[in-house]
Amino acid sequence: MNDQFLEGNELIETAIGHFHEEQSIEMLTEILEAIRERMHHDGHFILPVEDECREEGKFICRTIKSGGKVWDVAFTSEEEYEKGESSRFLSCFIDSSLKDCKENKADGLLINPWGEYFIVTNEMIDNIFEKDAGREYSFL
Repeated sequence: MNDQFLEGNELIETAIGHFHEEQSIEMLTEILEAIRERMHHDGHFILPVEDECREEGKFICRTIKSGGKVWDVAFTSEEEYEKGESSRFLSCFIDSSLKDCKENKADGLLINPWGEYFIVTNEMIDNIFEKDAGREYSFL
């Protein structure tokens, strides 16, 4: 896979690494800003999906259940995706991934679950979109 829309997601991976080194509000802000930056440049996540479709053009995202919560799953790169079990996947705009997570009634989005991971809660998702005051990112 050579998805040009994944290029630049190292920004998110680096911010997650910094957060794992120092869990502070500054490092949390760095991650959310990195996600926004990638959204502004049409960045994508890799989303593992179930084989069956909900309806035409709609897929069921794979989830991870932990602590009584359900998290949609996303990967920043092919390397991160390949650390886990093989699955069907989609490359999807980051903003659409976050919006779908809320529509799916998940508790948030788990980024890179098999490595240095980060959970974007629904509250964080709301804050990301509020910060941009209704900006449209992708055409999907």
